[in-house]
Amino acid sequence: GDRQPVLGCNVFPDGTYFDLVNKAGTVPMRLRNMTLSGFQGVISYVDTSLSDLLFTGITAEAVVIVSGETILDQVTMVIGTPVGVTILYGATGIVRRTHMFGLTDAGIQTGGVAILENVLMADGTGADGIRVENSGTLEMSYSTVAGNTGIGIDNSQGGNVIAVDRSIVHGNGGDDLLAVPCASVAWSSVGVPDCSAVNNNLAADPL
Repeated sequence: GDRQPVLGCNVFPDGTYFDLVNKAGTVPMRLRNMTLSGFQGVISYVDTSLSDLLFTGITAEAVVIVSGETILDQVTMVIGTPVGVTILYGATGIVRRTHMFGLTDAGIQTGGVAILENVLMADGTGADGIRVENSGTLEMSYSTVAGNTGIGIDNSQGGNVIAVDRSIVHGNGGDDLLAVPCASVAWSSVGVPDCSAVNNNLAADPL
């Protein structure tokens, strides 16, 4: 059916609309087919599935994954949201078929495990695409990080970028890859640095 709006996220004292702390049994908590706006969208402490959601007018993070595994599928985050997804140490975020447009700080920042497939992070203003903290890991495939005014993938804190595969990281205002070895990149198009000497990568602008 049509997406149902959920507006004015002030049900909790901190302005978070969904603060997911407990669940029954082993089945993940599920949120789907909604529009969320306000201070903060979702904070998850338990295994959670988020699908077919639109985040708009968020003034902090759209999704914070504190613990457990959270899967985002077919989620859209639009202009003005500072941070799309924050993954804390010990937590796992699996992000699929998700679009982030015009964010103002970062698409994804991870101190935990980040697995991205078919994700678009574009046109961020003052924003990096992905930040990997020293405790974080990143695996990315079939994704695009382009046109952000900050760095494409920032690994300057010394995290572990396991793989960037069949992806486009190009046209970002800072380096497209910072402290990410070209050996971790395969079958991808990267502007700066030039990774075209290894793993069937390209350096030409594909956009």
